[in-house]
Amino acid sequence: ETIYVYYGNTTVVSSTSNGTATFIFFDDFESGNLNQWTIISGSGFSVDDITFSPNKVLKGWYTTYIEPKDVIRSNTLIGNEGIMEYKIYPISTDAGAIVWVQGASDQPLHLLPHYGANIYYWSGNDWTLIASGTNYRTDLAWNKEKIVFKADGSLYAYTNDNLAVSTGGRTPISGYIGFRIGAGTFYVDDVRVRKYTSPEP
Repeated sequence: ETIYVYYGNTTVVSSTSNGTATFIFFDDFESGNLNQWTIISGSGFSVDDITFSPNKVLKGWYTTYIEPKDVIRSNTLIGNEGIMEYKIYPISTDAGAIVWVQGASDQPLHLLPHYGANIYYWSGNDWTLIASGTNYRTDLAWNKEKIVFKADGSLYAYTNDNLAVSTGGRTPISGYIGFRIGAGTFYVDDVRVRKYTSPEP
């Protein structure tokens, strides 16, 4: 078998890169729409094609005082274990956090990393703090974040390769990944979820 490797010659080969075929869930928002998402609370989400042009990104902003505030979740049911990675550009530290949405009830469950360093649990009426850590986010800059959720109920949140906060002993529930905005504005890009494996490759 002969294998040819081409470098810098786009006239010979075309890219076969396909995030959707590679990951459990993938969205880089270059489609210009939110067809892979459902807004379940508030209305403060859209695709922004101006702020970071030519790239398109998810924009989230604060529109409601009513908890759980503005929440958007994936249309893809993730399961109870996986690794979520994304880039986030917070206008302020409190802007933007991951929310785990229960599959059966479509209600929020866990919120992290709130203020870049906390994990909250949704009781059905309000958020309860269950773990605190260290905030490694930088405002007005792109931050790389990773959320690890395991079938044993463990949760880990990393910001810029630093472990920001973690907890264990939570009840694993099959659900969706999502974003919550409780104040200010944030931008998100390159959202992907892959299968959990340890150690990571």
